[in-house]
Amino acid sequence: RIEPKGSEWLKEWIETDDTQTATRDPFFVKLRAIANFEDLSPEPLIQEKKRHHEDMLKVYKHIAQKAFKEPLDRNQAIKKMVLQAGLRREQSNIDWCNECLDMLAKLQAPK
Repeated sequence: RIEPKGSEWLKEWIETDDTQTATRDPFFVKLRAIANFEDLSPEPLIQEKKRHHEDMLKVYKHIAQKAFKEPLDRNQAIKKMVLQAGLRREQSNIDWCNECLDMLAKLQAPK
């Protein structure tokens, strides 16, 4: 349950523009930096990122199996939408990591 004062603040926050994200993801800053050093491999960084997203995907799938029973009310439907976005984002990140690892493996393969 949200207290009245918290409810007011939350409604104001919901109406703010958040299309501009100014933060830089440290993972991508590190990955770009690695490009400057021949003696540093990006694979461990990417593999760790992949493991993190695989773990999160498992958590979200577990929640999805237990949390929503049809028919959904409005509250549950909105929460399910958010969870589905999380599932897709995690799977997309895993796919991207796999593509990166494949690309790096091809660079290292004998010709």
